[in-house]
Amino acid sequence: MAAAALTRPDGSLLQRGLWFFSPAIAPVGVAFASGGSFPAGRQGNLYIGAFGPEPPNFVTGPIDDGKEIWEVKLDAAGAVVGRPTTFAKYIGHGLAPITGVAYLPDGLYFLEFAADLPQGVNPDPTGRLWRVVPDVG
Repeated sequence: MAAAALTRPDGSLLQRGLWFFSPAIAPVGVAFASGGSFPAGRQGNLYIGAFGPEPPNFVTGPIDDGKEIWEVKLDAAGAVVGRPTTFAKYIGHGLAPITGVAYLPDGLYFLEFAADLPQGVNPDPTGRLWRVVPDVG
């Protein structure tokens, strides 16, 4: 992912940003894992909901750089360590773009805009709320 073209005349946005997504992923929420049920190796990390690039960001099925949650590892000083990785990715056939992310003591929550329905069926306007919990097995 190359640096984005968005900057100020003095270049300060490119100099001070933690990470730049190109193409744009239309981030729809950022959650910081602190305490709670996630294991020590995931504590202190950021989780970013990626709606998807334009176009196409509101289509059925999986897409590149969208409909997923990215994990960004941070060091003790808050600097990005390595490249963001895909934490969870939508693999269904419906619309289901992610529209929000939150970290709570019992897991990482995310919202999807429309339920995963077969092709040709109008999307459920209520969407769904999901919770990701660590594997304790």
